[in-house]
Amino acid sequence: MRENKIKMLEAIEEWRTSGLKQKEYCRKHGITHSSFYYWLSKSKIKSHSNDFISIGKIGMSNSLDITPSFEIVNRKGTILRIYTSISSQLLLDLMNA
Repeated sequence: MRENKIKMLEAIEEWRTSGLKQKEYCRKHGITHSSFYYWLSKSKIKSHSNDFISIGKIGMSNSLDITPSFEIVNRKGTILRIYTSISSQLLLDLMNA
């Protein structure tokens, strides 16, 4: 059971970067779509809370501006809103953390 779990979670990560639709990926790799979907659901439950890490407050201003400067949306649809000016280097560091 553990080996199957590891294989399926690895397959899901490979699929995410493949650019293929789920059914295409499953057909190409000999995986039933129902099994793939089951493990995909399990992986979302496990990884959903780890989409972003907490970094605390960095260079927060006392501005009352509530309009985000920009937004980053990851593949899962999680949105990161940046409300203050941020250097491009800091943004790159955060994205690579």
